[in-house]
Order: sequence, then structure tokens, then C-alpha cells
Amino acid sequence: MTPALRLLLDQNFPTPPYGLRFELLDKTVTLDHFSGAYPNYARVSTPDWKVYLLAKLGKYDALVTSDYHQTNADTEMIALDVTKIGLITWKSGEDDAVVLYGQLLAYMPQIVAQLRRVPATVVRLPKARLSPREHFSRPGDILRERRKRDGLSYQERRSGALAIMRAGLSDAADAPLQALIPPH
Repeated sequence: MTPALRLLLDQNFPTPPYGLRFELLDKTVTLDHFSGAYPNYARVSTPDWKVYLLAKLGKYDALVTSDYHQTNADTEMIALDVTKIGLITWKSGEDDAVVLYGQLLAYMPQIVAQLRRVPATVVRLPKARLSPREHFSRPGDILRERRKRDGLSYQERRSGALAIMRAGLSDAADAPLQALIPPH
């Protein structure tokens, strides 16, 4: 089995939400918080470039930070280039610990695959936001899109779907469910 990648959580990265045990959900990585790995440096303000050097010294594969501004700093990018470790951050700011850890979990298979191929990769995760135009719709909106594709009207779809539901609710125990289906 391939050893887990070691990720260092930056000094500004929040602790996991209560009850979240990342190591039980994803065994491809281990997470260590900067304050636990380097308590003497965590007590003072440590420049980000120095955090990268410490991560390399501690044999970490990548640093995780919610401070996306680090990618705009030449010193930090040169330190990453010199150390050949990865950086995982966001395209824009995110403060919610649940969102941060949720996205790490969701994207970790792709992140791990990339870091194994190219260890010195900067990964910028997208903002976790739903767009009303792209992500929200009503059933009628979806059915109208299908009509454009296959020419079946709403009434044709409704009649067919209700017939399937009625046939599937023929058991006496389904009586409460049958009452929810409109009559012919």
C-alpha cells in the first residue's frame, strides 16, 4: 500500500469541526496542525515562507492554507519552488471550517493523485458556492428542457409518471401514499 501523504495545516487553518475525524474518512493523507508540529513557531508570527521551509524539514508533502494571498507573494512562491512541496489553498477566501474540511474531503482523491504525479503543485480549490442560475431549478424547468430534447409535453410525462406511481402503490399498506397521488 502506498504511504499516506503528509499534509501540514497552516497556522491560520481552523481545527476540524467537532466530531470530524478526517483520518477515518480519508486514509490517503495525514493532517497535522502547525501548532502541534511546531509549537515554538506557532507562539509567534511566523512568515509563510518559513512555514514552507519547516514543512520541508518535517518531511511534509504539502501545506494546506486558507490564506489564498500566499500565491501572490514572490517569497512564498520561491520558497515552494525551492522546497518542492505542494500547496493546497482556495481561489478566494473561505472561513467556514465545515466548508474547508468538506472541500478537502471532496477533492482529496484528485489532490493526492496530482501531488503524487507532481509533488510541487499549487492546488487552488474553487469557492463552494451555488449559483442560482446554474444550480437551482424547479421540476417544471427540468421538464421543459427535456421537452426541447425529446418533444414530450408536460401532460404526456405527467400521465405516464402517475400511471407508474399508481401501479407501484397497489398494496393496502400503500393507502396513505396512494392518497397523495392526484386522481386521473
